[in-house]
Amino acid sequence: MTIQIDLTPEVEQRLREEAEKQGQDLSAFTRSLIEERLGIGPNGNGGDSSDETLDKALAGHIGLIDVGPSELPQKSGNAFSDGLVEKYRRQGLTV
Repeated sequence: MTIQIDLTPEVEQRLREEAEKQGQDLSAFTRSLIEERLGIGPNGNGGDSSDETLDKALAGHIGLIDVGPSELPQKSGNAFSDGLVEKYRRQGLTV
């Protein structure tokens, strides 16, 4: 189906620029924006139409793991290095 929409020159230019950045032609890019806004997937299947941001989606989980700000980098670094040492040992390598 074809729909004609009157756009301001500024909106048209912005659409063209964004389409080019995405490597899509103007029609495909505009269609994807409309589908995204309506919560319709590219094949006509349903999608997530919510405007929920990641921080809102995870709001009930943020802060559940509480380590002091100075401890977190050290614990993360230790866990990472311990994981590497274990990986190398399993491969028969020495550290």
